Amino acid sequence: NGSALGSNLKGHFRTKEFGSVKLFVNTQKPPFIYLNTAEKVSIFNMGTPEQTEAAYDKILKVLASKHQ
Repeated sequence: NGSALGSNLKGHFRTKEFGSVKLFVNTQKPPFIYLNTAEKVSIFNMGTPEQTEAAYDKILKVLASKHQ
């Protein structure tokens, strides 16, 4: 039960590639971050590619600190 307004996709969608996912993306502004947890798959991006890359780097740092 997601919503699509132009290139903005928000909410729960069923995809061929990933099955049921939660999307928060602007399809016109790649890259996208794909998170696969025990509970769900989420795909999102930020306002700019630089912001998305910074968010990705921060996620990697948090994950690395949990595995030390």
